[in-house]
This record gives sequence, structure tokens and C-alpha cells, in this order.
Amino acid sequence: MDNQALADALADRYTLERQIGQGGMATVYLATDLKHQRQVAIKVLRPDFAQDPRMADRFKSEIKLARKVRHKNVCTIHDYGEEQGLLFISMELIEGVDLKHILREKGAIPAEQAYDVGIQVAEGLQAVHDAGIVHRDLKTPNIMLDPQ
Repeated sequence: MDNQALADALADRYTLERQIGQGGMATVYLATDLKHQRQVAIKVLRPDFAQDPRMADRFKSEIKLARKVRHKNVCTIHDYGEEQGLLFISMELIEGVDLKHILREKGAIPAEQAYDVGIQVAEGLQAVHDAGIVHRDLKTPNIMLDPQ
């Protein structure tokens, strides 16, 4: 599905601004949630995964669990849905840079900052695990560092 078809499919609730990321399973867009008047990230599962009933069921069940996680170091999941065969998640937009980008641009970060980031990641993972979720995709591109 092209970007215009995707925008049309989600137009009742979201206005897509631009693509902000892409991974092996999904593409992420900056969007405006028209219902709540806020900017969000919309993660759209690749169509080939969305059409696989096992993958679609796993995606939906993990999102239902993830919506229960409330922690300052974990991105908040607002909603999930299905439109015209597309599975998507609406989530908190994190204004920041991913750890992979920082490491590529600046090299190793100072030990004190690395320790701080490590503690925050561990605290976030603990909150996820406490909700009964095993994070299956922890990697530097999925660790966002914001100005705080």
C-alpha cells in the first residue's frame, strides 16, 4: 500500500505527516491524532506480516499487554487498530534521537551517561516484564534519548 492509500485508510482519525522510521516488521509515521489533537507516532505492520494470521494475532495480543505498561522509560501505546487490512499502533511520539544514531555520530558515550542510559533501559524493561511481556526487539535503534 502506498503512502496516499495509507493516509486515506487512516484519515478518519489520523493525519499522516511523514515517515520517521522503518524496521524489518513495520514503518513508523509522524501523525496527528484528530480525536485527541496531539502528535503521535503511527507504526504500521508490513502488509505481508499483517496477512499472516499468526503474526497478526501475536501483534494484537502484544499490543493489548503493552497498553497496560505505564512507565517514564517506556513509550506509551495509545491505541491499535486495523484499517483495510493494515494493522497499526498509535503511540507516544518521543522527541529525541535513537541510541544507534548517537553512537554512529559521536562514538562511545561517556561512562557516566552510559551507566545512566543503562539504568533507565533496565527500569523500562522491568516495567515491561512486570506486565508479562518479553521485549523481543531491544536494540540501539529502539532506545530513544530525549533531552531529559
